Amino acid sequence: MLYSILAATEFWSAIVGAMVGGGIAYAVQIRALKESREQRAAERKQSQQAQAQSLLFKMIKIHSDHFSIFEFIENSFARASEDGFKGEPWQFVIPIANPPEPVHFSSDEMSMLLGLQNDDVFNEIVAIDTKHNGLISALNILNLERKQLTEKIGGGVANGLVVTSVFSEQKVMELSPYIITVNELIHHVHSAARDHHRESEQALIKLNDIFREKLDLKHKLTFKQRQNLSTKAASEKS
Repeated sequence: MLYSILAATEFWSAIVGAMVGGGIAYAVQIRALKESREQRAAERKQSQQAQAQSLLFKMIKIHSDHFSIFEFIENSFARASEDGFKGEPWQFVIPIANPPEPVHFSSDEMSMLLGLQNDDVFNEIVAIDTKHNGLISALNILNLERKQLTEKIGGGVANGLVVTSVFSEQKVMELSPYIITVNELIHHVHSAARDHHRESEQALIKLNDIFREKLDLKHKLTFKQRQNLSTKAASEKS
């Protein structure tokens, strides 16, 4: 009877059919799993790319803010020098209108960057927003202190951007602490903006390079010639 079953065409047809059907089902399942993995990988990469672009644009903003602050104060020194003015910084560095806003890196952006497994780039980027925001805070304090000093001085004779006033010895003594504070803030903001600009430029280049390498972003960074950054600083003029 066993021989007759094994010899039956229907038996082997059923076995072959089951094997073929099982093989097809297995192949379909394997392909579905592969496509699912590929889809998840593609979605993950798209999410990483979105976070990377957001972080890159924030870094570009930070880099630009650092240079704008440095350039504003540097130009104030340059104009005073061209005019032959030998006074102190508080006399010719005016408050910056519309100072930049703080920039904050999100936890998702930093998690994405950490996931790229480049400790050098991560360590350079991780604190840059804090430095930038500290500089903005110092700039806002400078603007406020400079405004308050101007109010304490009162009116004077304007000559271009320079206002001249005549003080009594007692008035000079009263104003002296405020003048020292404003001068020190100007030197600090000027030199910090210069140093942070250099740091943020190097970090930005490295960040863009790793995004191009690991996330296939195609952004190309170009930097304009930055004059005076390597040679001049308010601290060097004090």
